[in-house]
Amino acid sequence: MKKIFLSVFLVLSLNAQNLEIDKIRTDLYSKSGANVLKKVEISLEFDGNNLKENENKLIDAVNTVISG
Repeated sequence: MKKIFLSVFLVLSLNAQNLEIDKIRTDLYSKSGANVLKKVEISLEFDGNNLKENENKLIDAVNTVISG
C-alpha cells in the first residue's frame, strides 16, 4: 500500500507547479483593543496547478484569510 501511495504521489508532484511568495506584508486589526494594529510578514510556498497564471488571485486570497 505504501508503494502505491508513494508512486501516485510522485507522479502528481512531478506535474505540479511550485510558487513561492516571499514577504507578504499585511495589517491585522485587533477586535479587543482600541485601534490596535499589528503588522505581519510571512513567506509561503504553494504546490499545485496553474499557480503562475493565478498568482494575483492567490495573494488576494491569502490576504483575505489572514485579515479575516
